[in-house]
Amino acid sequence: MTDTKSFHEVHDTRRVYRSLLDSMARPGKLHDLSPQMNSIPNAIPLFSGTYALGRTLLDAQTTFYLETENNEAASYLELRTGSRMLAAERADYLFIETQPSVDLIRTLMQQIRIGTLLEPEKSATLIIRVRALSDSETSGITMTLSGPGIKKHRTLSADGFNPEWLRMRAARNMEYPTGCDFILISDNGQMAALPRTTMIESEAV
Repeated sequence: MTDTKSFHEVHDTRRVYRSLLDSMARPGKLHDLSPQMNSIPNAIPLFSGTYALGRTLLDAQTTFYLETENNEAASYLELRTGSRMLAAERADYLFIETQPSVDLIRTLMQQIRIGTLLEPEKSATLIIRVRALSDSETSGITMTLSGPGIKKHRTLSADGFNPEWLRMRAARNMEYPTGCDFILISDNGQMAALPRTTMIESEAV
């Protein structure tokens, strides 16, 4: 049977980009990317969230690192975006498709760029795949968010999100404006951002 799905490089990336901008301005707010992710052909060797965000964020002037179990994924993303895969410590964007071990999380977070006091923009953004996201207390980790873009506080629950990511995020984001930004994307297309300016209190549920 022929796969008739087609991700539109103009219209779909534009919608994803608008959602990204709003998610960074309103940390923890859920955005639904399922229409764009569901338009991606099944044969593509990438998690559909990686592909949708990669096509939106990457170009010949950017670099990425990809943590995946598919050997063809990185070269495919390079081909489709014009971007280059580099080591984690040199990449602008890190796409995490797997459920990495605590040791690997620590290694990656110690390696990533966090910018400098004079050039904080030279930092990395991590795009992390999770099983599910919710704006209420469900399974996984429940985070209470506060800071710029949030009135008082906002609740965000993430299933399949290792708490070590948050511990290492806190360590790397201690000296503002240096730090890193997180984008969480779930298997069913829910997306939320955790910029470095967002304060997080978390507990497992």
